Amino acid sequence: RGELQANGTVLLTGTKEFLTTANDKWRTMRFLQENGFPCLKTYLPGDRDRAVAELGFPLVVKPRRGWGQRGFAVVADAARLDAHLAELRGLQWDCVIQEFVGEEAGEFTTSVMVATDGENLGSIAMKRRLEKGSTREMEIDDFPAIRAQIEKLATTLFSQLRAIGPMNFQGRVRDGKFYVFEINALADECARAYKG
Repeated sequence: RGELQANGTVLLTGTKEFLTTANDKWRTMRFLQENGFPCLKTYLPGDRDRAVAELGFPLVVKPRRGWGQRGFAVVADAARLDAHLAELRGLQWDCVIQEFVGEEAGEFTTSVMVATDGENLGSIAMKRRLEKGSTREMEIDDFPAIRAQIEKLATTLFSQLRAIGPMNFQGRVRDGKFYVFEINALADECARAYKG
């Protein structure tokens, strides 16, 4: 970063603090909760019994860090929950247990571009229809409530973590609220592309 900036390059990536928050689903949920955004109830494996007691089934189990549904599972009972937790432990992947939200009201991929001074340069929201976890159709519309929420979230990320550049928020709608379950940051995308 320092070398590129010294040569006059403007980097449109967030700070280490932003990337650490965005790339860790546990930290993402804590940030959302602490800042008053709708967030999914999320537990660490040590709170497995509490998650089951408070949420029941189905539950989502997924790695704290990851992409492309690697290690992701919707589990319907305690046996499957324990088996999947054991599988992720065997891979040495930290994970979270999370409440399940169906896609009946819509799953969305959304993006906001934030300038270096914190100005929101634009946002977009696209409703996705999934098949086996992959997007098959996208509907682009105004979706004003969702766009207002992600723009507010981007502003909060900038003010607290100096997040700039393009930010992608994945989420689902329940009871008229948009629940972000993942933040994809530009630097993470670039790092994955670079590592091949």
